[in-house]
Amino acid sequence: MRQIVRIISPGGTIFDPFTDSGITLQAAALDGYDAVGCELSDAIFDTAIRRLEGGEKS
Repeated sequence: MRQIVRIISPGGTIFDPFTDSGITLQAAALDGYDAVGCELSDAIFDTAIRRLEGGEKS
């Protein structure tokens, strides 16, 4: 995913409308992009939050 997010211009923002476990948002953060995501499932959202806080690795 890190290679994919790099197609966005530096300083850009990544929008992930189907965040799932947050891998795209994590990749964006690792490469210095701002990122916004949406997830309907509370359980899956919690997984994404743990990943972004460093509790899970992709």
